[in-house]
Amino acid sequence: MLLTLKANLRIWISTVKDKFGLTEKGGKTSSRNPHDDRQPQLNPLQETSFGPVIACPTYGDFAKRFGCEILQEVGDLQLIDGDLAMTRDFELMLGDKAYDAMRRLLDDWRLKAPHLQLLYSLSRLMVQREADAERRVTEATETAVARGYGPLGISREPGFQKAWQAHFDEEGTAQAGRDVYPGCIVLMASYALSRFRDDIECTRQSWQQTGALYGGRSIGEIVVASANGVRHQDDWFKTHPPTPQQQRSMDVLDAALGAQGPHHSYAYSAGRCEQVLALLDGGKGFDGLTAAMFAYAHEIALECRRTSRPGL
Repeated sequence: MLLTLKANLRIWISTVKDKFGLTEKGGKTSSRNPHDDRQPQLNPLQETSFGPVIACPTYGDFAKRFGCEILQEVGDLQLIDGDLAMTRDFELMLGDKAYDAMRRLLDDWRLKAPHLQLLYSLSRLMVQREADAERRVTEATETAVARGYGPLGISREPGFQKAWQAHFDEEGTAQAGRDVYPGCIVLMASYALSRFRDDIECTRQSWQQTGALYGGRSIGEIVVASANGVRHQDDWFKTHPPTPQQQRSMDVLDAALGAQGPHHSYAYSAGRCEQVLALLDGGKGFDGLTAAMFAYAHEIALECRRTSRPGL
């Protein structure tokens, strides 16, 4: 309990410093002007030799952009039976259940935002690299056929064989990236929405029927089903016929995306994460996905507030 209180105190202090433009200088807290044009402005996607600069959006900015109505409020500590109210994972609860669940969802997601944006960029880059590799091998094959290398443009010459293998390595790496990066994003989205569902004690009906539906399936259902495919991909590929639990997730994805085609490249994913992200983000990348997730969560939170008794 003491460690949790200390952790929450550090978060509160950090929030105050962020709000009032306070930084540490020489061991003492000093004030700075957050709007001073002379100070460097960090781009969350700016890359260094070690990866992205860690520059997440502030809580206030993120709340205004994606938090919807509930997070424009101010939450306060709650008492239940004379004790400070705590979440299931022993964090202090602020505001009612609806507010606190949204607050925790927003804080978790904004801290991951720079990394998830980078993964989105890498995912798009892999699509382009695969297309470039495919174009080059098509051109090389046409040239090889013209030189009499055979009907498939294949030669036994060592130089040709080496170049051919290099192409497949490049193309395969790009295809694997199209599986890896969207898969990581979907796993984080599933974790965030699943914790929100537990925090707010969402009913199955609200989880499945709230917000925009895709083939009759909600955003929460689709994200969790996709993440199940990532976590258990090997089992999904090897189990014939699928178990009832596997089939439930597959049915969600088929309803939202249509039937899945044959396994023909390393980009093939049981969770169909690339397709899921394209469906939910509406072509707007990370911001589109975030807006869709928070609109869905906010509708659930409003419903929770309407049906809960006061103080919860």
